[in-house]
Amino acid sequence: LLLADEPTGSLDSQSGEEILSLLGELNRSHGATIVVVTHDRRVAQATGRILQMKDGRIVAELIGASSGIGRATAHALRAQGAQVIVSARDGAALKEFVGQHAGAQARVLDVTDALAVKATAEALFAQGALDAVVYCVGHYRPMTADRLDLPELLRHNQVNYLGALHVLDAV
Repeated sequence: LLLADEPTGSLDSQSGEEILSLLGELNRSHGATIVVVTHDRRVAQATGRILQMKDGRIVAELIGASSGIGRATAHALRAQGAQVIVSARDGAALKEFVGQHAGAQARVLDVTDALAVKATAEALFAQGALDAVVYCVGHYRPMTADRLDLPELLRHNQVNYLGALHVLDAV
């Protein structure tokens, strides 16, 4: 395990690139785990994984956290000390989650509204980078082939596919 605190902080760009190259080579050739602490986004992007921290906690956003897997995931991350930002259409469920998880934030969001998704992402990025965005939104109503409900099928597409694309585009 190699800990590197601002390994390129006081170096010129060429020397900084050489240090990053050496760290990468140590990782590849010796399987070394290297933890780099930096404020330089360029240095962070040269690594295999980036964890953004705020006030000593990992930051993550969970979309679709009002119930089911999304809520359970948000709860588990919060229990491990992550700072979580939950969003869903159900404002009451989000308010309940925040009431039970001190430090969590909530944003009411409908992923089928591309402008709202983009605005929410911009507001969150204004607070700092996110370590993870977890898309747990889902819409499902079972039906049989002989009783198809086209509006319901289109809603599946809007939420489960297009909603995910809106989030990917925004982040």
